[in-house]
Amino acid sequence: MRFIGVSLLTERLLLRPVREGDEAALVSGLDDPEVARWLESVPSPYTLRDARAWIERCAREREAGFMQDFAITLAERGELVGGISITPSRVEPFAEIGYWIARAHWSNGYGGEALARVVRHASEECSPRFERLRARVDPANTPSRRMLERAGFVERGVSVDNGVERVRYER
Repeated sequence: MRFIGVSLLTERLLLRPVREGDEAALVSGLDDPEVARWLESVPSPYTLRDARAWIERCAREREAGFMQDFAITLAERGELVGGISITPSRVEPFAEIGYWIARAHWSNGYGGEALARVVRHASEECSPRFERLRARVDPANTPSRRMLERAGFVERGVSVDNGVERVRYER
């Protein structure tokens, strides 16, 4: 499988592959401890070097078919406000969705809007289509849990990965 860097539109957002030039916005959003605390593997502090490495990794993994990444940007202004990705399992017929929104943009509905669009893309538009989608979230991250439930995800239990407890959701 190979992901071509597709872009997706919503009413207010353009979801496009992360690319060179996104470094400063990635650092601004991900160096915030209130954002990073909900994510599994974000370095702290998050630096320009980390952002460059992420952009390079996304390009490699997209080419190899291991991930489709999206920068969540405001369609009218092009401002990067977060990120969302689809990562197919290498052994099971499902894909995992992960996402984040910069704190300055919390409570605007951007995460839910991006999630709904990516779910539609993964389950109806991409090839192959993913019949099952999964997400894992910190048990204390109530807004993220509600967002997943609004997008049709159902709680499927708790797992511990690398000593970190996560609630598993499936759709």
